[in-house]
Amino acid sequence: MIFTTRLGLAVGLMTALVAANCRAETWSDLSGQFTVEAEYVRVEGRSVVLRKSDGRELTVPIAKLSAASRAQAKKLYEAAKSNANPAPKAPPASVADPGEAAAPAANAGGAANMPAAAIEFGVAMPEPAAVKPMEPFPADASLQQTVDHIRDQIIAGHPEVIWYALPTSMRTELDSDELRQTMQPMIQKQMQVTKPVEVLMKKVVQILVKQKNFVLNSEMVKSQVPPPMMPMVQQAYDPAVGILSELVAIQFAVQKTGSQTFTDMVDYHGPRIGGHMQGLMPMLPPGMLDQAMGQIQVTQTDANSGTMTIPSEEGEEVTPMVRYEDRWIPAELATEWDQMKGSLIESVQGAMALAEEQTPQATMMIGMITTTAGGMLDPMLNATSQQEFDAAIMQLMGLAAMFGGGGDGGGFPGGPGGAPDGGFPGGF
Repeated sequence: MIFTTRLGLAVGLMTALVAANCRAETWSDLSGQFTVEAEYVRVEGRSVVLRKSDGRELTVPIAKLSAASRAQAKKLYEAAKSNANPAPKAPPASVADPGEAAAPAANAGGAANMPAAAIEFGVAMPEPAAVKPMEPFPADASLQQTVDHIRDQIIAGHPEVIWYALPTSMRTELDSDELRQTMQPMIQKQMQVTKPVEVLMKKVVQILVKQKNFVLNSEMVKSQVPPPMMPMVQQAYDPAVGILSELVAIQFAVQKTGSQTFTDMVDYHGPRIGGHMQGLMPMLPPGMLDQAMGQIQVTQTDANSGTMTIPSEEGEEVTPMVRYEDRWIPAELATEWDQMKGSLIESVQGAMALAEEQTPQATMMIGMITTTAGGMLDPMLNATSQQEFDAAIMQLMGLAAMFGGGGDGGGFPGGPGGAPDGGFPGGF
């Protein structure tokens, strides 16, 4: 893993200090039947990384450690944090003993709590660059100031600014306990239906991380990327995988809104996606982003209305905008919200009833696709040579061609995270 930011430097320093000051310890699993002599290296997400005497590193889920080993990991984590002297930060929730309340953990943006239901990928993920805290929305902003603020914050690494561009009352309603509890029965059923999809997506991420060298040296990549472009692809690889992993995590976190709000999710994942985006920025042609953003034309006709014009290949797309309470939003969204907000619970209940009808069909389709695809991903994940990996890719591409020949692209019926025909979890 390459650390190219101050956050990376701090983590690297912490690792070096731990390695210099810690000796090998005995680690055991919950059953007590498995033990290993290894040196603590660091905590990554919900796993602890250990180094054996031969230099090999092991990544072990903390939940599978014995109580004594969990306590040992927590102690060494705290010692490493003290030695590295970073900004005050509570230990990750994964280090806490079972039953303890999840402690606040600073993310790349330094402001959010790690979601209690964050999914685990089982591999050491690329670490996002650190981003400064998001700037607050300007008070009584004009339409131009709103557009400028959203643009500046996205460039600064805060895609979650889109959520905060919604009016306060709208965010409060969507975060309400009443709405989230109403959604729980549907969410629980959809989690059962889409569990194979979650397993499949996690396996894809594991392949991209664990088999990075095989991916970059595969015949498929070589045939698609001109040799002069390979250094750029290699540089973009980790940030791109990081963004993918965060999007996968968000998709399935949306299903767990009973335990956390939408604000919790965007506050955690947003700066992490933004941190990975920072790793891609240097590869854009100079001035390209500013030029693209500069093409957005804003016209405010009066205190409460205006338009936003965005050029596209099909021509200019003009969106009427209105001031709605403390924010500027599309006029169509404002109208729809006014019509729906008084009956939001009823709308959710209607969607639940429709999803219930479509669940058997969704279960059958998801099961068929994920079982077949999952079996073909295993050879890629377990490949020990480039030849084995390339052969597994060719087999998977044949499957994709077979399934890609039909359908209207609408996704799986009863897709969770939104409308009943919303495709994959989270509407992505």
